Amino acid sequence: MSSATDLFASLDLDSGLDLNALCSINEFRKQEPISNDIDPVPHPVVSGEPIPVSASITTTYVKDLHELLQSSEYWNYNITPVFDYELVTTEKIHGYQSVLKLECKNTNTLVREFRNEGSAPSKKRAKEEVASMGYNWVFSKEGKEVIGNLPTRSTDAIALNGKGHQQETLETENWVGMLQDFCQQRCALPKYTFYARAMDQPQGFSCDITQIPGLEEQVFGNKTLFYRNKKLAKVQAAKHAMQFINATNPPLPESALKTKLGRRTAAASAGGNFVGGAQLLPSGSIINIPFRAGPVESVTIICPKLGMALPEYDITQDPTAPAIYDVTASIRRQQGKTLRIGPMKGIYGRRNAKERMAESLMILLKNQAEQLGITIRRVD
Repeated sequence: MSSATDLFASLDLDSGLDLNALCSINEFRKQEPISNDIDPVPHPVVSGEPIPVSASITTTYVKDLHELLQSSEYWNYNITPVFDYELVTTEKIHGYQSVLKLECKNTNTLVREFRNEGSAPSKKRAKEEVASMGYNWVFSKEGKEVIGNLPTRSTDAIALNGKGHQQETLETENWVGMLQDFCQQRCALPKYTFYARAMDQPQGFSCDITQIPGLEEQVFGNKTLFYRNKKLAKVQAAKHAMQFINATNPPLPESALKTKLGRRTAAASAGGNFVGGAQLLPSGSIINIPFRAGPVESVTIICPKLGMALPEYDITQDPTAPAIYDVTASIRRQQGKTLRIGPMKGIYGRRNAKERMAESLMILLKNQAEQLGITIRRVD
């Protein structure tokens, strides 16, 4: 017992513990046990009202307005929505105001203008508010009457008054795409050169086209005829080129005939898929097939020269086995019934099925050529 007293005395002297603050063993046992399940975060008081966390816009009036004006009902009127914003800051208001202008591009005139009342906390909210006003107006009786009186793309010229531009009309043909296809079939691309007016004149653009295969010395388009943008100038130049090509039908250059695509183009231009365009060669003629041409390509070259349309392949997959195909083919002739070959069944691979059918067609075409006195031969 004395040793325990000496120990506490030494603790009191060495560590500065207050022995008067220590409780007895019996008092310590009477204290409440300390729980290990301590949650440092207090739980919120449950009430009937939900606690707001955040807010977001779920309306899609901007998207709906664009889709509406691009629909078949309104597309011909060529109406474009144009949005603008303004930051409003006063003692009581701090937010955005938005303006929506519905502009008719056929006449470059303003159809209707909308402005949101007050202000919105963000540009997106302001844009949605004016878009809803424009969307509802287009559907209203007033909107339909106003839009119905606008000129349409298909019947009215688009005049740019006082700008010094060429008068623009809607083109129903894709002249640029047609020229692109024509040049790619000849393994080349056209060169477009754009021009702009001088700085002291109204803005305008013109275009000319060069390096068309087979017509390398020709220049199409007119760099002195200006339009309000490059796209319109490009379309008019391509239209000029395609009208000349359709009238003259220039032959394929020899460099293009050395390629697989060029040989297919030559065959298609000779007969295409239409029997009326295929020219039957006279007896004693020779059909030259490039040495490297495969069965499908060889058939494409021979058919028009025998007065036949290009073959139509019908390739169907076996529903019970993946990658297994059945194939049939048909060829229209100028005289007589349509030739039908097949079906060939159980061929592995779609491409292989077409090649196998083309090999069978080659046998048929060689027999047909012999009857007509036409020779088919391979050349380098």
